[in-house]
Amino acid sequence: MRLEGVTARAGDFRLGPISVAVPAGQRLWLLGPTGSGKSLLLQVIAGIVPHAAGQLAWNGTAIGDWPPEARASGWAPQDALLFPHLNGRQNVAFGAAAQLAVGPEWEALVAALQIGLLLPRAPRELSGGEQQRLALARALWRRPHLLLLDEPLSALGPDWRGPLDALLTAACQRGAVVVETGHHAPPAAAPATILHLAAGRMA
Repeated sequence: MRLEGVTARAGDFRLGPISVAVPAGQRLWLLGPTGSGKSLLLQVIAGIVPHAAGQLAWNGTAIGDWPPEARASGWAPQDALLFPHLNGRQNVAFGAAAQLAVGPEWEALVAALQIGLLLPRAPRELSGGEQQRLALARALWRRPHLLLLDEPLSALGPDWRGPLDALLTAACQRGAVVVETGHHAPPAAAPATILHLAAGRMA
């Protein structure tokens, strides 16, 4: 994934220009204080918010004009954004080409995120942390080329760092690029490209 001179706007807030390249199978950490544009940059990469200038590319192909559904990305926003009319299983399945048949990969994902008891339940019956785990499962189950995680531990806590990193390592081994936002440097055991944002611009 490559971003070259990318800028974006949200109201009076201006992000960028941002330039960074991340090889397939590696991770990018977006670090910075609240209001620095981390979530906005994720939304630009996902195609949810249009970029104002610059280029976005995947494997050398420009994707800046592609709609979100064409970018093969899995997005887990900080506030989960589960569909209220779908149960947990249907939320995880939404947008995925893979069928939710019982199999080793599905069982491993359910076990790693401990969502087995959440699958038949409606989002309104779940805590914030439970909803966040379902949102992570939905993003991962798509087997995306781009995995975009907006502070994925915000409702879970640091004890989930290890299980989540194991899932992200497996995604990288399949060739995915993982982009994750946060306020602090990543663990030493998780080498990655680090991009610091400050006041909406690269620090």
